[in-house]
Amino acid sequence: MSQDKIGIIAGEGMPPIYVAQGARAKGLHVTIIGIEGITSPEIEQYADAMHWIKLGRFNSIIQICKKEGINRVAMIGRIKQKLSLNPLNYDLRSIVVMMKLPDFKPQTIFNAVEKELAEEGMEIIDTRPYLQKFIPMAGLLTPSRPLTPDEEDAIRFGYPIAKWIADADIGQSIVVDRRKAVIAVEAMEGTNSAIGRVGELGIPDSIVIKVSRTSQDFRFDIPTVGLTTLQGMKYVQATVLAITAGEMLFFQMDQAIAFAEQHGICIIAVDDREYNPNNKIS
Repeated sequence: MSQDKIGIIAGEGMPPIYVAQGARAKGLHVTIIGIEGITSPEIEQYADAMHWIKLGRFNSIIQICKKEGINRVAMIGRIKQKLSLNPLNYDLRSIVVMMKLPDFKPQTIFNAVEKELAEEGMEIIDTRPYLQKFIPMAGLLTPSRPLTPDEEDAIRFGYPIAKWIADADIGQSIVVDRRKAVIAVEAMEGTNSAIGRVGELGIPDSIVIKVSRTSQDFRFDIPTVGLTTLQGMKYVQATVLAITAGEMLFFQMDQAIAFAEQHGICIIAVDDREYNPNNKIS
């Protein structure tokens, strides 16, 4: 009996490595397609087969998958949008795909990639089964640092706004203060840069809220936080991180929680059905 196979199209950071580790732990044969200058070279040690390509070489991805006999593919790890939208990065097949796009929203691009892969008999898969230990359920994650009443009120104020921003495909994080004012909104720059702008404004004791989209396509994008998020929050004197429970990857969780408690930062995973009044799920 042949070994089950998956391919991983790997972006930057640790998430592709964690998926590769989780997949191999389940006995899968893992082919990794790394992107030069973006994917961490460390990932090679977790590959049964490793291939490197330049960004935007979509036809190379197709050919590698066919060569390796792969019909299930994971896409994981960030590729900065300003790089992905540069036409100089595209091969001919990518250019043809991009010319057909009605807009350049991340989900639109993903849908086009999905369609192309499906025409070649390949399916994009959800990576969460390989990442369960990184997904916190609802509850307070910092036992020694609970929420204060005004922080709770600020989260209930900001959470529906963050969901609206996410559903509009703008970004998945906002920062609010205890007076219920939005002081930063994430867009193309990412969560950590949005947090950094709070420091430029000089507003302490802010609350960072990061959410999933209402119809989050987890095959394409899983919202992520980690130790770097908490370190950025400490730098700007933010005091609370609120995330959507069950739909967020939390890397370096133990270290991040210890860091947060050391510096008086509360971390809470909130139930979307409770904090989002627009959620109609009963």
